[in-house]
Amino acid sequence: MISYYGSESKPPVCFVIDSLVNALMASMIKKHYGNITVIFALDLARKDIEDYKTVTRDILDTPRLVAEHVIEVDSVRFWGGEKNALLPAAREALKPIVGRQPANTVYFGNCLTNPVALALKRFAPVNHLYHAPGDFVSMLFPVGNPWKTWLKNVVKRVLGRELYMIEPSDLPIFSLLNFKAMPRFAHVDFRDFDSAPVRAKLAGLIGQVTAGRTHIMLLLAGDEPEPGDKNPSNIEKYLPPHLQVVRQVMEDDGISVATVWCKEHRSYLPLTPAERSALTQAFAGIGCDVRFVADYLTPEYRFLPGECILSCCPFSYIVAEPSSFLLNVAEADITPVMAVSAFAPYRDANQQGRNAEFVAINKLLTTSIRIY
Repeated sequence: MISYYGSESKPPVCFVIDSLVNALMASMIKKHYGNITVIFALDLARKDIEDYKTVTRDILDTPRLVAEHVIEVDSVRFWGGEKNALLPAAREALKPIVGRQPANTVYFGNCLTNPVALALKRFAPVNHLYHAPGDFVSMLFPVGNPWKTWLKNVVKRVLGRELYMIEPSDLPIFSLLNFKAMPRFAHVDFRDFDSAPVRAKLAGLIGQVTAGRTHIMLLLAGDEPEPGDKNPSNIEKYLPPHLQVVRQVMEDDGISVATVWCKEHRSYLPLTPAERSALTQAFAGIGCDVRFVADYLTPEYRFLPGECILSCCPFSYIVAEPSSFLLNVAEADITPVMAVSAFAPYRDANQQGRNAEFVAINKLLTTSIRIY
C-alpha cells in the first residue's frame, strides 16, 4: 500500500461509501489515517441502510470511526442519465458535513458512478476509490481522437457540467486490481483484509471449508439485475452454463468429487427452495455436493463482499461469469476461473461486450486468471 503521509502525521479521513467494496478498501487504507468519518451514499428505496451500517462497522473494525452520515441517492435517475441533475442536492447535503471536518481531512470516494463523491470534488480533492473494472475502460483502452475528447471536456466545463471521468490531474486511483504497469493506480490487496468481527461471524463457514477436499465457490449469474438488492435471478434458466464450466474445471484438473459452494450475488433476491433443489440435483450428477454460502451467514452478511470471505476461507477454486470479484482476487492462493463461452448464448450484444472488456482487462493484470 502506498502511503502519502508520514506515520507521525495521521490526518483524519472521510470515506464516501456507496458499496461494501468501498468499505473493504477503506478498511485497508485506514491504517494511514486518524479519525474516520463515513458518508453512506445509497438509494434507500433499494438498499437496507441499517444492514450496510452494521456490515461496514464490522469490516472497518476500528474505534476510530467517529461519525456516520447518510445521503440518499436516486439510482434510477442516475442510471437513467440524470447524473448532473442530482449534484445540487448532493452538494447541499455535503456542505455542513464537510464544514465540520478538520482542514487536513483526506477524502476518498467513487467519483465515477456515485454523484455524492463527484459532488464532494467541489469542496476538496477526492481520491478515487475503485468500484468495478468497467470504471477504467475508457482510460485503459482509449479510442478516437484525443484532441476531440479534450475539446468536448472543455465545452462541458464552460457549460458548468461535471465530468464523470478520471481526469489527468486527479490523485492516484486506489484499486483492488493489480496492473502490470499502471503508475496512476495504487494497489489495495484484498489479502491484507483482517477483521475480528467478520472472522467471528464467518466461523461456521470457516469450519466447513476445510483442507483435504476440493471446495469450489460458484458465483451465481442470472438475469441482468436492475439497481438495488431485490432482483430475481431466474437462476434455473442459467443452470447449463454453470454446470458446464464446473464440469470442465473438474475434467481438466482430474477432480472426481468436490463441494460446490453457491454464492448468490448481492443484487439478487435469495434463492427459492425450488431453485436450491434444482442446483443440488444438477451438480450431484457430476459428483458435487452442493452447499449454499448464505446458510452460513447472518442475514445482513448476505451483502458481505466475497473478498472478505475468501480472505478467511481456503477455497480451491472460484468460478464465475466475468465479474469484478474474479479480477479483484486474481492474486489469491486459489484458482479463479472466468466462464465466457458457456454464458455467451444467454447474453445480448452489450453484455457480451462487457464480458469482452473483463477479458481484455484481465490481460493487463500482474496475475491473469484462467478463461473458459
